[in-house]
Amino acid sequence: MDDAALLETWVTQVALARTDLPRRVLVPALPEAHGVLAGALASRAGRAVELTAPARGRARRLVELAQRNAAAALEQAQARAAGRRAHYSEAVEGLQRELGLPVPPHRMVCFDISNFGGDQAVAAVVASEDGRARKSLYRRMRMHKPGPDDFAMIGEAVERYWAHVESGELPRPDLVVIDGGAGQVGAARASLDKVATRPVSLVGLAKREELIVREHLPDLKLARRSEALRALQRLRDEAHRFGLDYHRKLRSRARIGSVLDHVQGVGPARRAQLLKAFGSVEALRGATPEEIAERSHVPLPLARRVAEALGHEEGAA
Repeated sequence: MDDAALLETWVTQVALARTDLPRRVLVPALPEAHGVLAGALASRAGRAVELTAPARGRARRLVELAQRNAAAALEQAQARAAGRRAHYSEAVEGLQRELGLPVPPHRMVCFDISNFGGDQAVAAVVASEDGRARKSLYRRMRMHKPGPDDFAMIGEAVERYWAHVESGELPRPDLVVIDGGAGQVGAARASLDKVATRPVSLVGLAKREELIVREHLPDLKLARRSEALRALQRLRDEAHRFGLDYHRKLRSRARIGSVLDHVQGVGPARRAQLLKAFGSVEALRGATPEEIAERSHVPLPLARRVAEALGHEEGAA
């Protein structure tokens, strides 16, 4: 609708239902039938109501202010209905502009794989909203695919995560970021095509040159100081940190398990107690038998055998 048609709609659907009509209504443009509309308003108000479209001065500035306020109110209402923010950070708006995205990437998720020769391979998924970490949406998973095969593992991680998005357990991201290049992006897209019911934007961030890998478009290199690039780097680096921490924890637990398997009296239940109490080889190795017994709730003789197996001398502090 143009401004004149909107005025007709306002008069017929809104104004004529009110009794507290003003004496003067400022509008951007007058329709041809403005005399009829003014008469209808006057009849409803019981007095004259002037319709005018000011061209300059304070009245015109009031019209322009009203238009800006209306646009902001509409934007906020649409954002609330879609579960989004109405206004976005410079980085998020920059990403939409640089990548040509259909909507600002308010919610982004990044996938990263951590593995050494396929041993204890894990996927980490971190999320941000308007450029800030959203830790309640972080996820990590042990890989089922045999490694080392980054493409297969990225595909598995994306498919498993997106199944939770489609079920409504996780909110739908506006942008998926993959730590990697064209191969990883292709694997992620293949998985999304299997499970996603709605289009989703996808890019990769290649570490060496910090190139943004786009689908069906040339790679994009943004200025190092670009807020858009920094937002992607923070997300990628956080995914790497989160995944590496989990990977180290699993490897540490595996080492504990391999040592404890040879200690007399330590079965699956006892080993679980020790793992829960200490969590890492370093922490367990640094404990005295008395500390092991107290924290793990195991008999002291057994704690001494555990300490000895880990290279302790009985009574070492």
